[in-house]
Amino acid sequence: MSPVLVDHSSNPIRAAPLRLRLQQWHRLEAIAKTLDRSRNEVIEELLAWAEEDWRKGATPAQLASYEKHIKAAQGESSEAPTKKTRAKK
Repeated sequence: MSPVLVDHSSNPIRAAPLRLRLQQWHRLEAIAKTLDRSRNEVIEELLAWAEEDWRKGATPAQLASYEKHIKAAQGESSEAPTKKTRAKK
């Protein structure tokens, strides 16, 4: 699979801490290496799959609540200042 450049200008990448148990980290790493993909790609695909599956059984009230929460989270992340990092020497 050749690398693909992706435009993230409308959906910027933000660094966020992700806490995993060691076993979860090993499983994620094994899946990523098996598929020859990055851990982030695997996480994104798993989230998309889980969300699609969840939406099938969700009630209208749950869907409305989800949409409210996702919009609030997106608003918070776009308002938060980005942390400046120094280049490593």
